[in-house]
Amino acid sequence: MTFHNYKKNKLEKIKAFCAVVEQGSLAKASEHLSIASSAISMQIASLEYDLGVKLFDRNTRYLKLNSIGIEYYKNAKTVLNVVDDFFHNTKTLEITKYDIWILRIKEFYNLEKSKIIKKAIKWGLKTIKYFFILTAFSIIIFSYYLNYVNYFFDKKLYSLASPLIKNLIKDGYSRISEDVACSFGVTQLNLDMYDLMLKITKTKRYRNLLATMFILGDRPLISMRLTGKDEIDNIFNNENIIMCDTKKSYNATKKQFSEAKELFLKNPNFRIYNLSYKSIKDCLHCNYFIENMKKYPHNLFGMQIKKPDGIQNTRGWIIKYGNYYYLSYVTNIATENIQTNNPNIQQERHIFWKKLTENELINYDHGTYWKLIKNYNIKVS
Repeated sequence: MTFHNYKKNKLEKIKAFCAVVEQGSLAKASEHLSIASSAISMQIASLEYDLGVKLFDRNTRYLKLNSIGIEYYKNAKTVLNVVDDFFHNTKTLEITKYDIWILRIKEFYNLEKSKIIKKAIKWGLKTIKYFFILTAFSIIIFSYYLNYVNYFFDKKLYSLASPLIKNLIKDGYSRISEDVACSFGVTQLNLDMYDLMLKITKTKRYRNLLATMFILGDRPLISMRLTGKDEIDNIFNNENIIMCDTKKSYNATKKQFSEAKELFLKNPNFRIYNLSYKSIKDCLHCNYFIENMKKYPHNLFGMQIKKPDGIQNTRGWIIKYGNYYYLSYVTNIATENIQTNNPNIQQERHIFWKKLTENELINYDHGTYWKLIKNYNIKVS
């Protein structure tokens, strides 16, 4: 027979039950165990309740085991014998006070160790949590800083630039000697700058940057005097106008005109300011320059001015993105190393690239370029 609720079948109840069976009555069992008869009676009642069965047939005079009780007694006695054997064998072990203290120390150590491990896990989880919070916060601050100083824009600009402009960005300065006639350096720089502006404005993130080209010279820019038609523009492929390598110069001029038109149409933030200080009455194709100004009224500005004091002929770009201005310009500076009166030896061209805050731009070169920007309402922001 299987007895359910065995987990509640306590050892002391089993002992009381077996004592009653062996002694034949509650009174004798009470005397044998030195426990009150009422206590034994309650233990047996509790045992029967736990088992869910009756172990005795009762009347007013006696208790008599029933068949279930007889079966249960056999099992219970086996359990008690095993327990007695266990305790009997344990008595033969030599357990000293030292051993007991060792056991207590080990128990205490394991308890403390458990507490320490739990605390360490808790501390570790908190540390990881705060580490991730701090890391995320640091990343946000660092990303904000990188964006503030145009780090990503600078990297993109450099990656799209031609080798010529990459070197200029890296060094901040370049010199093109024009003591050799027909140097193509400045023209190539202008072509590369147009190309760079087209590439950067096609990048979704940077398409709204402000790009301003400004020219201060004796006549309006040749490329903006073209019409886009070879039968009209071919006049510039003429050695009377261009002293050498006319085909190459003409093709470069056409390319600049084509790229400027593309920038005009696709980017409303692109501007050309062309300031000239000599009469344009006899200027070749200046009538087409005026027509171009009418075609692109919000993009191309031309003005005849009195030559400002202290400013050399200049062709440059001001690119505004975020908190910075990128000033790239070509200017004529007299060559100090060449002491000659030969009129065929021309001035050198000096090319600069500067990344400036607005305050730095205002004060750059003693405010020379800021004066040009303000006096002629050149839009740079």
